[in-house]
Amino acid sequence: MKRGATITTVFLATALAAPHLAAMTIDDLQLAQSVDSSGTAATEVIPAGGELVLGDARDLTVTSDGGAVTATAAGGQLVFFAPPGTLGTAEAVWDGADGDPLLLDPIGLGGVDLTDTGAHDAFALTVLSSAGATMVIEVYSDGSNWSAFGFAVPDTTVPTPYVLPYSLFAVGAGTGA
Repeated sequence: MKRGATITTVFLATALAAPHLAAMTIDDLQLAQSVDSSGTAATEVIPAGGELVLGDARDLTVTSDGGAVTATAAGGQLVFFAPPGTLGTAEAVWDGADGDPLLLDPIGLGGVDLTDTGAHDAFALTVLSSAGATMVIEVYSDGSNWSAFGFAVPDTTVPTPYVLPYSLFAVGAGTGA
């Protein structure tokens, strides 16, 4: 994973790069943000102070099949809720303070090197899912080169740590991120 300009994810709890060495914080999820969807997409951008959120902004959107779903970031967690019988998604995007939460800016982080010149080699995150979920992480070098990794998160009542080595990410387009 050479360089990442944008990170998108569905159903994220906490994210850190490189659990093996000094970690680069992508988002400590302390900056409060909440979106709600009553059958339509909703979005909100919250600017941060730089040290809490990579790129100084987090875009958060939710969509549903018609029911009310919510996504809330606060207290170190990103919580997604969909009532029984409702299908929905939450998407958190770190692509810099581009002012448009609905448009992905694949170069919005200005070429931040997520490997820190090779010192970092993985994402670490902790996920709890009471109904099971699918998580997808995409990393962009630019609009033509990106990589992705997705996995099923089982139903569990215990927060579960995951270490996702960059080597697991498949090329999505071009030469990958």
